Amino acid sequence: MAEVISVRFRGGAKNYYFDPRGLQVEPEQYVVVETAQGIEYVKCVEGNHQVDDESVVQPLRPVVRIATDNDHKAAAYNRRREREAFAICEKKIAAHKLEMKLVSVECNFEGNKIIFFFTAEGRVDFRELVKDLASVFSGPADIELCGRSASGTRRRCWGAWASAAGPCAAASSWTSSSPCPSRWPRPRT
Repeated sequence: MAEVISVRFRGGAKNYYFDPRGLQVEPEQYVVVETAQGIEYVKCVEGNHQVDDESVVQPLRPVVRIATDNDHKAAAYNRRREREAFAICEKKIAAHKLEMKLVSVECNFEGNKIIFFFTAEGRVDFRELVKDLASVFSGPADIELCGRSASGTRRRCWGAWASAAGPCAAASSWTSSSPCPSRWPRPRT
């Protein structure tokens, strides 16, 4: 048996296990966890509890800390930054006359990376847009396609990075058989 907490990433419908490392975490508390993409700010949905070792996907990532006031402020700042980045990116798309629709913007918890999610019917050369956005935001700006995949199937966009335990913010209608970006692992059942 392993002691874990269950968390849900922003916008997610699936819970993921993390190692509390001796911390007592209550449901509805926010915690900072370590993921494959860095640290993330997440909500605990089930406090400390025991689960069978077979149901834990290894390696079990740790809880870094229970969220502090500074963590809450940083998360709120990142949400404001996402709204501002959305407006700026829409203007830049129009200025570059690109045939794409901005869907959402994600800023990682550390605030050092912004990801723009878009849809488009055809191929879009957005290299100049990426350079433009990187100069505006003084750091890396990634653009992710959410739309038609190469095979022509519909790809869903749910707007968050995956943890080591699987995709961290899958839409409630997302299933393991649904198409998704190849670098996001499928949920383990």
